[in-house]
Amino acid sequence: MFDENLLYQRIQHDFPLHARPYLRTGEAFGLAEHTVLSLLARDVGCGRISRIGAVFAPNTIGASTVAGLAIPVARLERVVERINNDPAISQSHVRDGHRYNLWFVAGARERRQLDGVLAAIAADVGQKPIDLPLEREYRADLGLPLAETLRRLAAWRQSGVIRRFGAILRHRHFGYTHNVMCVWNLPDARVDAIGNRLAHVPYVTMCFRRPRRLPSWQFNLFAMVHARSELELRATLARFSAMNELADAPGAVLRASHCYKQRGTHYGSVMPEF
Repeated sequence: MFDENLLYQRIQHDFPLHARPYLRTGEAFGLAEHTVLSLLARDVGCGRISRIGAVFAPNTIGASTVAGLAIPVARLERVVERINNDPAISQSHVRDGHRYNLWFVAGARERRQLDGVLAAIAADVGQKPIDLPLEREYRADLGLPLAETLRRLAAWRQSGVIRRFGAILRHRHFGYTHNVMCVWNLPDARVDAIGNRLAHVPYVTMCFRRPRRLPSWQFNLFAMVHARSELELRATLARFSAMNELADAPGAVLRASHCYKQRGTHYGSVMPEF
C-alpha cells in the first residue's frame, strides 16, 4: 500500500526531469509506470489536477499582473463572462470583504500587450481595472527533441525562470476549501522583512509585494491562504494578528466565494534561451 499524499508531494515538488519521469516516480513507491499514469489520468479527468508542467516565475518570460474590479452583483455574471472569454486571462475569482470583488490574473508576451488587454476590458466593462503587477515575491509542448527539452527545462529550473515543475493541483479538490487573500498597507521600508516572515506561516501558499493604487487601493502586501477548515483559517489569521507589525496595520481579508477560471498563464510562443 502506498501513501497517495506522499506521491503527490513528490510529483508536485520533486518531479524528475527524465525521459520516463513516471517510471522514476513509481520506483520510489513500488508502483509500475502504468499505475502512476493511470492515477494521474484519473485525477486530471476529474479535475483534481489542473495540469503537469512548469510554474514560471512571474515576469521572467512575459508580463503578468493581478487586477481587480468593483462590480455590482447584478452585473457580475456578465462581466465575468467577458473577462473569461479573453485568452489572456488565466484566473478569475469573486471575493468578499472589499468593494473590489472581482479579481483576475492576466498575462501577455510583453507589457504593452498586457496594457492592451486591460484597456480593452476597461472599454467593455466601463471601469479601469486596478493593475497590481508583482514587485517582489516572498514565497509562487516546446517542439524540441527530448534531450534538448530536458536540458532547457533543467537550465530554466536552475536559473529560477521555472519556479517549480510538477503537478499543479486544484486545492479545493484536495480539501483546501478556504481560499483567502489577505492584504495590508505597510511602510515601504518594512514590507520585505514582514513578507519574508509571512512566507513561513503555515497555510500561506503565496506572498507578494504589489504596488498601491491610491486612492482606490492602499495595500502593498498580499498573502494567499489555503486552509482545509474554518478552524485552520482562523488560526492562521490569528497568527497574522499576533504579529506586532500587522496588528494595527490597515488591512482586509478577501474570501473567495467563487472560482470562475483557473489555469496556467499564457504568455506567447517565445521562450528564453540558455
